Amino acid sequence: MQNTFLFDLFSVLLDLDKSTFIYSVFEKTKNKYSIVNTEFNVQLTKFEKRKINFL
Repeated sequence: MQNTFLFDLFSVLLDLDKSTFIYSVFEKTKNKYSIVNTEFNVQLTKFEKRKINFL
């Protein structure tokens, strides 16, 4: 089963901070917190460098 998480980078819509979001993903996926945190940072960095295209 694949999980999809939609979020806004500035937490305007969800009213969450980064750690709250990472913790919720950690709980839902049952992965280690460090793995979730690292992957989040990798994906965020790719997005910031425009290596991720949503089109």
